[in-house]
Amino acid sequence: MDTPDTTYEYLERVSEWYGSLRPLLLDLVGDYAGQELFFIEGDSLCRHIFSDTRISIHNGPQVVTAIYVLERFLANLRQRGCNFHLVFFEAHKFLCFDQSKTNRNQAWRYVLAREVAIRHLKETLPPDNPVKVFHYSSLNDFNFENYLQEWKPYFALAHDMPSLAGQSKKQHLMQSGILWKLLSQGYNVALLDKVEFKNSKIMTSVAEGTGLGHFTPAFINKCKREMSMVATSLNDKYQIKTKFVKVDILDDATKLTKSPHELLIIGTMAGLFKQDDKYLKLLETFGVGLLRSTLLIQALSLNQRCLPDVRFSNAATDKLDGFVNALCRYLAIFISEGNCFDIQQNHPRQSMNFCELLDIRLFRYCLADPSFAEEMVTDDLQRLMEAFRVQSGITLCSTDVEALGGRIVPKPSDEPARVSVLPFKHKAFDGHLATIKLDIDNTVFEEPKLLHRAAQEKTHWHSTSSLKGEMKFLNKWQQNRRNRSDQMFHTHMQRYAASITGQSAGILEPELIIVEEKEEKLRKGGKVRNPTADENPTDVKSSKNQRGGQKAPIMKKADAIREANMKAKGKKTEDKTNGVWGRVLDEHVTLSEKSRTRAETQDAALVTLGRISEFQRVKLKGESSTYVYLETRLYRMKVLLGLWGQACSISAREKETHQNLAALIFDEARHILTSPALTKVVSIMVKKVWADMGFGEPITTQPKGTNKLSTTLENLRVKPEMRIGVSPIEFQLTYGGPYMDRSFGSAPDTRVRFHPDTWQRDVLDQIDANKSVFVVAPTSAGKTFISFYAMEKVLKGSNDGILVYVAPTKALVNQIAAEVLARFNKRYPHDGQNVWAIHTRDYRINHPEKCQILITVPHILQILLLAPHNASKWAPRVKRIIFDEIHSIGQADDGVIWEQLLLIAPCPIIALSATVGNPGEFRDWLVETQKAANIDLKMIEHKHRFSDLRKFVYQPPADTSFTGLDRKRYFEELDGEPSFVPINPISTLIDVKNRALPADLTLEPRDCLEIYKLMKKHQTDSFRISSTLEPTKFFRGVIGKADVVKWEAALKRELEIWMADTVSPFDAVMEEVTRSHKDKAPVDIVNKRETSSSSTLSPSKSNSPPPSQEGEANDDDDDDDDDDDAHDNDRLLQDTTCSLLARLHSKNALPAILFSYDRTMVEKIVTAILKQLEDEEVRFKKTNREYLADLEQYHEYLKQSKSKASAKPDEKTKKKQAKKGKNKDDDIDARKDEQNREERDEVSKWAMFDPDAPHEKFLFTGKVNHDVEEDFKVLRNSSVPEVFISALRRGIGIHHAGLSRRLREATETLFRMGYLQAVVATGTLALGINMPCKTVAFVGDSVYLTALAYRQCSGRAGRRGFDLFGNVVFHGLSQAKVNRLISSRLPSLQGHFPISTSLVLRMFSLIDGSQESLYSQKAINQLLSQPRLFLGGDSFKEQVLHHLRFSIEYLRRQHLIDARGSPINFAGLVGHLYYTQNGAFAFHALLKHGVLHTICKNIDKKPRGTTLMLMSVMAHIFGRRRCKAPAELGKARMEIIKHSPSDVYLPPLPKIASEALEEHDEETLKTFTGYAASFAKEYCQNIPDNVLPFTNKRIGSSVIKEDGDDIHVRSTFFRISGATDSFASVEDLSTSTRNGVFLESSAIPIVDVQDGYWNAYLLDFYKHGSLHPLVVANGLRKNDVWFMLNDFSMILATIVTSIKNFFAEKDVGGSDEDLLEPLAMEEGEGVDIEEGEAGFGSEDEGDVDVARVNHAAFKDPNGMLKVFKAFILLKSLFDQKLAAIGATKRPERKRKARRPRLRVYG
Repeated sequence: MDTPDTTYEYLERVSEWYGSLRPLLLDLVGDYAGQELFFIEGDSLCRHIFSDTRISIHNGPQVVTAIYVLERFLANLRQRGCNFHLVFFEAHKFLCFDQSKTNRNQAWRYVLAREVAIRHLKETLPPDNPVKVFHYSSLNDFNFENYLQEWKPYFALAHDMPSLAGQSKKQHLMQSGILWKLLSQGYNVALLDKVEFKNSKIMTSVAEGTGLGHFTPAFINKCKREMSMVATSLNDKYQIKTKFVKVDILDDATKLTKSPHELLIIGTMAGLFKQDDKYLKLLETFGVGLLRSTLLIQALSLNQRCLPDVRFSNAATDKLDGFVNALCRYLAIFISEGNCFDIQQNHPRQSMNFCELLDIRLFRYCLADPSFAEEMVTDDLQRLMEAFRVQSGITLCSTDVEALGGRIVPKPSDEPARVSVLPFKHKAFDGHLATIKLDIDNTVFEEPKLLHRAAQEKTHWHSTSSLKGEMKFLNKWQQNRRNRSDQMFHTHMQRYAASITGQSAGILEPELIIVEEKEEKLRKGGKVRNPTADENPTDVKSSKNQRGGQKAPIMKKADAIREANMKAKGKKTEDKTNGVWGRVLDEHVTLSEKSRTRAETQDAALVTLGRISEFQRVKLKGESSTYVYLETRLYRMKVLLGLWGQACSISAREKETHQNLAALIFDEARHILTSPALTKVVSIMVKKVWADMGFGEPITTQPKGTNKLSTTLENLRVKPEMRIGVSPIEFQLTYGGPYMDRSFGSAPDTRVRFHPDTWQRDVLDQIDANKSVFVVAPTSAGKTFISFYAMEKVLKGSNDGILVYVAPTKALVNQIAAEVLARFNKRYPHDGQNVWAIHTRDYRINHPEKCQILITVPHILQILLLAPHNASKWAPRVKRIIFDEIHSIGQADDGVIWEQLLLIAPCPIIALSATVGNPGEFRDWLVETQKAANIDLKMIEHKHRFSDLRKFVYQPPADTSFTGLDRKRYFEELDGEPSFVPINPISTLIDVKNRALPADLTLEPRDCLEIYKLMKKHQTDSFRISSTLEPTKFFRGVIGKADVVKWEAALKRELEIWMADTVSPFDAVMEEVTRSHKDKAPVDIVNKRETSSSSTLSPSKSNSPPPSQEGEANDDDDDDDDDDDAHDNDRLLQDTTCSLLARLHSKNALPAILFSYDRTMVEKIVTAILKQLEDEEVRFKKTNREYLADLEQYHEYLKQSKSKASAKPDEKTKKKQAKKGKNKDDDIDARKDEQNREERDEVSKWAMFDPDAPHEKFLFTGKVNHDVEEDFKVLRNSSVPEVFISALRRGIGIHHAGLSRRLREATETLFRMGYLQAVVATGTLALGINMPCKTVAFVGDSVYLTALAYRQCSGRAGRRGFDLFGNVVFHGLSQAKVNRLISSRLPSLQGHFPISTSLVLRMFSLIDGSQESLYSQKAINQLLSQPRLFLGGDSFKEQVLHHLRFSIEYLRRQHLIDARGSPINFAGLVGHLYYTQNGAFAFHALLKHGVLHTICKNIDKKPRGTTLMLMSVMAHIFGRRRCKAPAELGKARMEIIKHSPSDVYLPPLPKIASEALEEHDEETLKTFTGYAASFAKEYCQNIPDNVLPFTNKRIGSSVIKEDGDDIHVRSTFFRISGATDSFASVEDLSTSTRNGVFLESSAIPIVDVQDGYWNAYLLDFYKHGSLHPLVVANGLRKNDVWFMLNDFSMILATIVTSIKNFFAEKDVGGSDEDLLEPLAMEEGEGVDIEEGEAGFGSEDEGDVDVARVNHAAFKDPNGMLKVFKAFILLKSLFDQKLAAIGATKRPERKRKARRPRLRVYG
């Protein structure tokens, strides 16, 4: 036991360490956990729940309310798709409450609620419920360790470390020890008290686990010991001295009770008396009241128990509190020791209802009013009194009410307020709102002239560009500059497009599109009919699709001549191609004959195979029906036979290593025998090869060709040792997987240029039928063509139709635009029209309003569809919208925009995705959304990749030193490399208990064969594998991918049966399939430090706890350098990644993309690789003998060149030599020519030799027909750091969102061209970017590396048309994380509540600004007709309409729309700021109430102080980010903040601003309380409000239908604790509404200005203009800082534009530059700030009375101009600072920035 002087040195150091961590803010489901299992630390949950002041445990405990709040929290988790367990620890039970606010006796009230919660959940949850409850002694409990090993939870959800300010120090240390224990075991910890439920998202902070490698064993042991000491100390503090006495219940007493509840209370009362005589008097005083309340709990409904509060005299209160404390303590111990089981046995037919164990408010009420409900319990009360007498021998008497001084406090009016709304009528909304009956408030008189100024749209939302699109006059210099810029851009796009489409030399050959109707008319010689206004141009069917059933037209003479010419041209082309092939064949024969060594033979073969592939692609253009193509295949097979024969002749090992050569021969033979050009001679020859190789029964052929075979190809020999040696079926399954036929019902189709599979033809049919389609297919399955077919259809349909392509990222936007540029060309009758255009927030290209294919991002499309000026001309022309990567709807930030777009889409859609976890549910929702627009939608799902993925774990060898690249070993795979450990996907299921097979867990044929063999090996009599699965029975002849898919499905069904039964041989199968991992487990790359078995090697940047004086805590030196502070794993990843690339190079597994989810880590890896290449190259050039010999010859060559140049003969000498040479013999000439040729080759070699250039052994580059130095020059001119250019030069690319667009696009282009062989990237390349590669590697762990991210990134490998299979390599991840990534199910998509108040306002702007156009009316009807508004929500149309009506009421009361729904005043400003969510309405409140007028009134006199205060206010309402309280930070972090130029914490809002926002929030709360009340009264009369939300357990007696006048907004579970329908905040309202009322707090426009600490990063940056302090002190992620600042700059631009729109031009006057005149800036001069100007409290805040001003913008128009001036100035100053740091990775200047002088005029 410790003493008051005991110190906890190690826990204090742990506390300091934890305070230095910077948890990441994430969406727990969508961004991180998905459906992965995690566990909730039970006492953290209890503490979080008990901190809710509405539970009132101090005055209770109202246990049922606590259970309700707990269940509501758990239900919120489950509704959002979480999969979790609850784990309680006995050692933590006194952490379930705030010890600083709870005395020793009151603590047991919380402990009782905790014990009841545990018992309630255990008793109520059925065994098959995935949520389970576990109870252990401590974190060190052996059983808990077993739990972790058995269930393998992904992370823990636990309470954050409480601050020391006002908190118990021991509780602080104990909680920090718990967090340390979990983090040190490698578990990430999500902070439970930071959880916010927003729509379908769970936002919280996640601290990354470090693993035990960061701590020494001595430190770990001492921390454990101190944690045990603290737990013992807390237990001693709260334990009672009197020993707990359990009483044995007498049978006679039992017979007098009717339920276990009654018996438990009788036993508890008797136990208290037996434990201590002092309780006798208390039992006599309060015993009858307790028994009465026990009976009434069972007799009354929950609503009837909502009673007024009771007050007693002080003396009686003290006695009552003592009795309740003793009662709770006894019950808590009684329950925790498992004694309830005995009670339950006495009443086996009834279960114990732990939730209703005690109702202290009811108990108190019974003491004050013994006659309450007397008629219901009189007889039973006597029965219980007799039972207590029998048990204890004590006779209880009635309560003496007068002695207690009990007084019932009159209950405040709890009747729901009468709801009335302001008048509103609008024909577009009236029909939808007709069912909502509300009283109209006609008492409000408005001032039409003052408040009803119509909102006008004059410019674009974020700039002052006019919506009318007038041409801006440019002078000659400006026009030339624009022309040059356009030319450079189009040149860049052409190169970019060429790299995507594979067209060489940047020469594009796009298809010329002709409108189909025009094409048909011109062919027939008729006139072209223009489509009518009612006719959809895209409805005209393609002539290609009509050819089947039409009669061939009579051919005219001109057509016959044209056809004859075409045939002649085709024959000429064919002859030319044949000639080229003959020459190619001769060259390859010569090349082969010259080969002497095995290496030369292999090189010659590789050259031959490469040239044949190039010939097929360039000359034959993929045409496979010609005889020449057949010969190319035949010659390729001959080359492969030579290589295979060579391998077989060396050794059996070499033969086994090169079995893929035999598989390639099999594939070539298959293609040859199925070729339409097959001849009889070729058929006989290839069938002989087939038989000699042992491939089994050959394919049946029907040769039709007659061409004569080339003599070069006549002899194909197969030696006996070249036979494959296994059965043909096993050979195909083991080695032939990548070469199998991949078609799934493919057939010719005239609509496309390839043979589409069945599912692809179905997609084409849906597009042709003008229907919507939702396509779910994995990456590389063949989705790309869908978008371009739809585009082509729109382009051919007319010159007016528009297709919009929506992509989630700008990188994907640029790529799609480049592909459209490469594919389509069209000539328009009018100038200015374009095929395509780009429109993003940052830039527009090619006039988006005048294009037919618009490629954009979701935000921009929403703006376009809701812009009034587009409603009549642009929006109705949109014929189809393509939503690529539709799973982005699940994103926390922009997902709601995707959802809103799908709800208002005016045309058929195409939704594409490869990663939807719940496609069926998503389809159902999409069908309903499209049905509202009278459009049919079909989901088409294809589950199979075109190319398989092989997974490996990279095990760095003991010696990872890099000495240069080895020679490529072609025709070998990663399997034979010891450093690459292969993974069978089935083996990844071993880590998770009872895991089902994920739907998208696919197996290669060889994986299936391995599992089949193991199942057959371990089968038993009870579990036998079906004989039909025997490969030789299941397959016949040549196996196709479709055949393997069927076998795989059948095999999985058998395996799942084994998995579901614990006595099956499944464990034996798993043990053997994972043996390779155990034998060759990845090395622990944390420098021989001790790690736990579950440690996740994450790239955490966290420092270990500060070292003690003995230096036990940390072996690392304390250094400020980032590299020294980095985690060991990070350093080793940097050291070993180069060796990983070298081994991939040697196995011909490049190009590769290496993914790391940390930008800083990406840059460090690239820098480390570059350094290793350069350093080793320097050593190589100094020591390598061959290189030194070459260098010596090179210098000799230079000497000879100089001497030859000096001895150069004159012209006369040359003529004499020439004349003399003519007389020499021909044989001498021949010898001379040969000698000269050799000399020229030698000269050419040395002429190209550059000793300063990188050596080929240190280059990861490919050969390209392009001068890459030009690209590097452009990058250098764009200020790209030289280190990245040097890396590019050596073939290593870098890609993340923080880099400049030029560098990112250069990386993409050079990678696609084949120059770059490796790119290190974050997830920016995951979403659809066309970067085909052979290998994807995941380098290092991260919380962002989730199942979804894994699937998106791994999809880059083995892209269709490039590779037969892809490799996925894991490097630096624990085996547990690897298993989890492969075997995890994709997260289910969850939607948002899309009817936000800002959207409602924008809909009004749309319909009013477009003069109620048909398009706008259709959009509103479509939106409001949805039966199920958001994905994942129930069908509650009535609630949506009620929410809509009160959103309208809010807009009316905020003077944003009038009674007719017309937008007024600053409606445009609020609408344009929609993306700031509630910040827009807070800004409007400040504007409307005159707060901004007051702040900006001195803009002319005190500009700097004014803008500083304005900036402070803006930082409070825009871009808000929470931060930890100062007391929660460690000392080291506080020291950083202390010495930083950042203040970190936002100062309080000026009083006038806070009062205005509080008034706004109160009015908003009143409005939406009215919504909840009106809906509850209308629809909730038949909905019971006594059901717990998670377990669905009913509480209280059965409920009769409640009277409509007694329907409350507040849940009965809260009202039973004394709460009323008076709400303190919107959060209070939204989290305590009754059952049946839906209220999404995030959809209610409020900004809470009182709660918590807020990060001052915006204000700090405005003050000091530097990024570094924002990262170091403010705690922002370096990756995100610039984007966050840029977003705020966009907000300022929107505000300036919107305010300018509000004024008529005569009101504004002058230009923006004129308004900046008072603040002319001079470089290098100081600023004199007047006293008080820089502060926040110096302004006179009393000039404007917030309560009286209706709309300050109209009361004081001159003040509004000053607001306008202030914002122009603020934007100018902020943008100057933002421009100074740059948008790219340009480093900040080291010198101290000079502050500009602000010169004040007049």
